[in-house]
Amino acid sequence: MAHGAPGPRGRRRGGQRVRPPLGRTRVRERPPGPPFLHRRGRARASLRSQRRPRRGERPARYSADGCGGAARGARQLARGVPRPRRPVRAGRRDCPPERRAGAAAPRARLRRVTTSAPPRVIALALVLAGGCRPTCTPPPGDARPNVVLVTVDTLRADHLGCYGSPVVRTPHLDRLAAEGTLFERCYALTHVTVPSHLTILTSLPPAEHGVLTNDKQTARPVEALPALFAHAGYRTAAFVSAKHLGPEWTLGPLLAGGLEVYHAPRRMSVPARAADTNHELFRWLHGACGGPFFAWVHYFDPHMPYDPPPPFDTAYYHGDPYDPRETSMTGVTFGWFFYETGGVRHVLAERAREVRSLKRTLGTSGRRTRQLIFYRNGLADYALPPETRARVAGELAELATLLRQRLPLRAKLADWLTGVTDIRFPLGRYAGEVSYVDQEIGRLRAEIERLGIADRTILVVTADHGESLGEHGLFFDHFGLQEANLRVPLIVWAPGRGSTSHRPSWRSRACQRRLPCGAATSSRTAGQVSP
Repeated sequence: MAHGAPGPRGRRRGGQRVRPPLGRTRVRERPPGPPFLHRRGRARASLRSQRRPRRGERPARYSADGCGGAARGARQLARGVPRPRRPVRAGRRDCPPERRAGAAAPRARLRRVTTSAPPRVIALALVLAGGCRPTCTPPPGDARPNVVLVTVDTLRADHLGCYGSPVVRTPHLDRLAAEGTLFERCYALTHVTVPSHLTILTSLPPAEHGVLTNDKQTARPVEALPALFAHAGYRTAAFVSAKHLGPEWTLGPLLAGGLEVYHAPRRMSVPARAADTNHELFRWLHGACGGPFFAWVHYFDPHMPYDPPPPFDTAYYHGDPYDPRETSMTGVTFGWFFYETGGVRHVLAERAREVRSLKRTLGTSGRRTRQLIFYRNGLADYALPPETRARVAGELAELATLLRQRLPLRAKLADWLTGVTDIRFPLGRYAGEVSYVDQEIGRLRAEIERLGIADRTILVVTADHGESLGEHGLFFDHFGLQEANLRVPLIVWAPGRGSTSHRPSWRSRACQRRLPCGAATSSRTAGQVSP
């Protein structure tokens, strides 16, 4: 080959084009970096690789002085096998100038992407699409209604306007009750969250389904509402705001088989807000409302500690919760109790040495449920019979002293009341939580109406248990079988119905005996199915 004559195309190294070493090397300089760094304008570009890795071949990584694959890239460079760099995008701050200057051009081609429609046409299309009202049309001939079950954690019935509350404002629930059916005296079968929800979903009392506490445990194999609806051809989903009602806890193995979607928070200590739960529910509704569906929605917000979002945090209390002149919180403290369904563990009433055993158990995290309760003026021993109380009076006093000494638990679980002197502050915050949940239930109804399915949707609102707000000397918890802890709201809203039931209602097998949606009943729920 003649000196200086053009030869075959060489390979690229360090931003230069090198010809084979048969004669003198001719170098053509070009600006460093990928070509699109020097293009003017903001045209979008896409990278199209010239060669894809074959089947079973690992894709090429980046060079040793690039971003990643340092050791492997160094070995290949030592063998004289150059490797392509990662394209350095314009404006990238994590790539220093000296590295950017020596970067090789990527083994890819740039293709300018343009739109065929003018921007005005695209803007007009977006405006028209945003103004369209999404509707859901059921399959022809399928007149079965949708069912939405809403359970609110720790909701007292007497804190709703439709149940006679003169203070707490709940306009959306009041409207549902006025247009639907309200049960004035509905009682939960237990004051514990997980067993009560399992009772709602199976129509079985805790003694039959076998779940008595909130501990993670294996429940008996029973049929639940999601499976019944799924067998009937319904789309099913659950959106809960607390992890201990989610798929990783006790209810998971029982409900997951009948649920297409089972959404729950990932962390036990961070329950979801009702607005966040509604967000996930609305996303699912937009794709599921074409046919009949069943959705279980759970709101955790009224549960202690009470922390409603603005403006509900100041809707019912405008004073200073730390006013030193206030003394209404005097004597209100907290303690730990071990309980089974119905009250204090019976072992405490049987043997005086239970206090010593209790001391050892307090330092462990066994399977027993530890329940935080607030009480006034000493240990709440009212749950024990008088003769038992007299027999173990000394042990109870020792136990009360022991519980008060566990300050680390107070700092972790009761810090929301540290320094509070006005008892109207937590009471107002609880009322704010109730009004906030009422707002989110109103948003749920508005979404159902916006989708055009209100005329064929049944909405049921209830609670797992109530809350003690000073009754029997207990505050801010639901320990014990009192009226405040067991009486819950029950509102059934369906098209064309409006009535009030004055008969007491216990959530039992009767709730599942006649399903107005064509779902098949089991041998436990014998009865004719309503069309």
